Amino acid sequence: MNNGFEAEDNLQYSIDAELQKFNWGAFFLNFIWATFNGAWKEFWPVFLIMIVVCFLSYIPILGFLFAILNIILAIYVGKHANSWAWYGKKWESLDKFVSVQKVWGISSPFVFLILWFCVPIIIMVASAYFFIPYVKEMAANAEPISKTAVSHIVKAPNYREFVSGKDIANYLTDQHIYIKSIENNKSVVAEVKGPYQAILTFEKDGACSLEQKNCYISYSIKVNDELKPPIHKTYFDDKGEVQMEKL
Repeated sequence: MNNGFEAEDNLQYSIDAELQKFNWGAFFLNFIWATFNGAWKEFWPVFLIMIVVCFLSYIPILGFLFAILNIILAIYVGKHANSWAWYGKKWESLDKFVSVQKVWGISSPFVFLILWFCVPIIIMVASAYFFIPYVKEMAANAEPISKTAVSHIVKAPNYREFVSGKDIANYLTDQHIYIKSIENNKSVVAEVKGPYQAILTFEKDGACSLEQKNCYISYSIKVNDELKPPIHKTYFDDKGEVQMEKL
């Protein structure tokens, strides 16, 4: 009889010792690990906090403090993970539990690297490839869009009152000829294709002359929040004559 009690005591001792160990699978792949190991019930409150902290980590200057807090939360999860999983799911045996967690611990760093580094790169490359036709089409539209813009500008009733690119941009926007004004008030969005925008930026310095090249339209493509260098310039005069220049 005593041997039976000793066996139970030894098993409980082994369980307690195992539950005290750090779980690297939970540390690296917290919510994925919790989903497959019966620990979601205990993990989800921490997960919600981690999401909030993740967003807060983008705050300028103080963001790195929240990034550190997220790491601390991941350590907390790794420390309590074995206990959550053991009591949250029915396991065949302690040995089975240990072997499963060992596999998670070995594989999780590699899966983590794939998920957080390789996958975003693959998505970016695939997205760029998918939108290449859009970019080519927008580049091909540079000349006709710029010519149309010049036509609207020089035919404006108050054209003689335009003294700057800002005046031109405001006029086109007020007339709803293009979509909207942006940033520096000298530019308008002329075309939208997926995440790309065709940006027309206007410059005007006095009476427009093709000889002086003092009035022109720059055609650029904006990707998300990044404005690329101009790919096309259209110089124009007060009569609407144009001179194209690819950059």
